[in-house]
Amino acid sequence: MRRKVVLGILLGVTCLLMVPLVAMQFSDHVVWAPGDFVVAFVLLAGTGLLFEFAASRVRNAAYQAAVGIALAAALLLV
Repeated sequence: MRRKVVLGILLGVTCLLMVPLVAMQFSDHVVWAPGDFVVAFVLLAGTGLLFEFAASRVRNAAYQAAVGIALAAALLLV
């Protein structure tokens, strides 16, 4: 079960990063270097995996929502 969740997170982040990759092919306004993709992948995947780890430790839905909000806020601050 856990492998499927981790794989889903990593696959979701990869699909999300396909948006700027495709946009680079059609527009000159989106210019990402390979390092930008790596940093974005690490930030998004790290946040998703950290949420999964923290949410699996807590059974209360309110605490899970609080963890999600805190991690989303931290990601946005970065």
